[in-house]
Amino acid sequence: MNMRVDFDVIMDACADANIALTVNEIEAMLTNEKPMTKPLRRVIDLVIKGEEVKEMAYERKNSFTPAEIHEYDVKMHIILDYLKIEDLSVKQLSDITGLDQKKTAYLCQLLKRRNRIRSYKSGSRSHFWTLYDNEIHKPVEIKTMTKSRQEARENGEKYYHSSEHYKCGNTLRLTSSGDCMECAKLRDKNRVRTIKKQESTQ
Repeated sequence: MNMRVDFDVIMDACADANIALTVNEIEAMLTNEKPMTKPLRRVIDLVIKGEEVKEMAYERKNSFTPAEIHEYDVKMHIILDYLKIEDLSVKQLSDITGLDQKKTAYLCQLLKRRNRIRSYKSGSRSHFWTLYDNEIHKPVEIKTMTKSRQEARENGEKYYHSSEHYKCGNTLRLTSSGDCMECAKLRDKNRVRTIKKQESTQ
């Protein structure tokens, strides 16, 4: 696996973990130009071990007020509107949204998780965000525990239905983690297959 693939895997994992770091910050930490943060180190450890990367606990503990949810929702739509015109960096998007670069990077990661935008490298250091598709965007909400998941947890139910999963399109989720049921099954099958393959080669 080359460094480009490794970098893409780490970036996808950071998006899954909702780490609010810019692409340039992550690259600087990977090249030892900046000290690596604990969340990024945790993500890299999980990637190396081949384990699933979930939204970090410290992100779950953060609670958004209704005003913040509305503000971030508006800002994400602004980001999508401007990316329809041209590709932009986090710094440029930060100037447009009026948020600092960390919050802007966080919103970009949320949009990436929904397959709305993607980042790419241009030149030696510059990273830009671009639309993943040209369809008219749908309303985007901050990721919080859905009402149905709260109800399922209160009722002691193991599963609940939510919005379509961005990878497979299924709606059945695990109440304990919020993970997609179908993706979890596939992940478990692949893990068992890998273990059996390793045992057979020993």
